[in-house]
Amino acid sequence: MKPRPIRETKMIRFRGFLAGLGKIAVATALLTTPRLVFAEDAPAFTPEQRAVIEQTVKEYIIGHPEIVQDALLELDKRQKEAESAAVKTALKTEAKAIYDTSAGTVVGNAKGDVTLVEFFDYNCPYCRKAMTTLDALLKSDPKLRIVLRDLPIVHPPESIEVAKIALAAKNQLPPDKFWDFHKKLFSASRLVAKPQALQVAKEAGLDMARLDKDAESDMVKTALIDSDRLSQILNLRGTPAFVLADEVVFGAQDEDEMKAQIGAVRQCGRTVC
Repeated sequence: MKPRPIRETKMIRFRGFLAGLGKIAVATALLTTPRLVFAEDAPAFTPEQRAVIEQTVKEYIIGHPEIVQDALLELDKRQKEAESAAVKTALKTEAKAIYDTSAGTVVGNAKGDVTLVEFFDYNCPYCRKAMTTLDALLKSDPKLRIVLRDLPIVHPPESIEVAKIALAAKNQLPPDKFWDFHKKLFSASRLVAKPQALQVAKEAGLDMARLDKDAESDMVKTALIDSDRLSQILNLRGTPAFVLADEVVFGAQDEDEMKAQIGAVRQCGRTVC
């Protein structure tokens, strides 16, 4: 699996800004140029007419600079609404893949009444913080089911190698033992690489020959590819990211906040009732 570069959010917004300016120019021309006729047989603008239009647009924008900000804010609002709608649809159409236990690792209550899916990276400092919160939730909520999805995007190739070891380790460990393994990986070092992951596996008493073989299996490769695919469809901008009911929740949450969201799902099927 080739490492996927972290999305350049600022560049995307900058390109959107440029596109927005283009739309503003067109819209302003339509508003400020009297009685423009749009017909198949309408003659093209002459150089003189084009110069008048361009000057009119320029003068209008200079005289009313606030329209640029207002238009960009509206454009950003519409883009976010469109993205949110697309994610809502994806959560339904991709539900089977999102909750696929062959691509993820289940911890907690396998038959729990609420399932929380976490997309994470062992080299993500915020995921380290989230792990502490999830550990507390597992201890306090016996009905919670968590599906861990490796999304190694923070520090490739090290993160990818560690994810492969972890996905292979689940074949030899029951959920409670895997959770211990998971926590130790996060505490191994500041940068977790394959040597640290192998050391944790060895300390857990795993069959190392089988581990090496499973880490290079098609099942592991498919799991990582599918998590990457889902991250793009769900517009996951980084890790950790959680799927809870019909919502995608970004970033490490504190225990009380996540408890409230889980409680709301039990009450009304949404993170906020």
